[in-house]
Amino acid sequence: MICSVLDLAHFLGKRWSIILLEEIALGKFVGFNDTLKRADITPKTLSNQLKEMENIGIVKKNGSEETLYTLTEKGIEFRKIVQEIKKFNIKWGDIKEDCSDKSCLECEKVSKPVDAV
Repeated sequence: MICSVLDLAHFLGKRWSIILLEEIALGKFVGFNDTLKRADITPKTLSNQLKEMENIGIVKKNGSEETLYTLTEKGIEFRKIVQEIKKFNIKWGDIKEDCSDKSCLECEKVSKPVDAV
């Protein structure tokens, strides 16, 4: 895309973007294989999504036996958008207030989502 705002909106609209962002931010992402089991996501989709997050500059790899990720400064700022969306949904949607402190995989509304890009 040509517009960076639209590029970011497109990224944010992908099914796994917010889920993985929150998992990493909250320290729930404890490795590739664990995430595959908990999220019911295909290895290809998970790998592609993590690479895209790296390319955008919102996460970085931490070298270890099991590859872990942390948010970059840009990722921390980007997460604020997700937190505002959660606040909006608490006020106007049908999610519970305690979902604001949970990753989307922990929230009662998400149960083994269908894998989609």
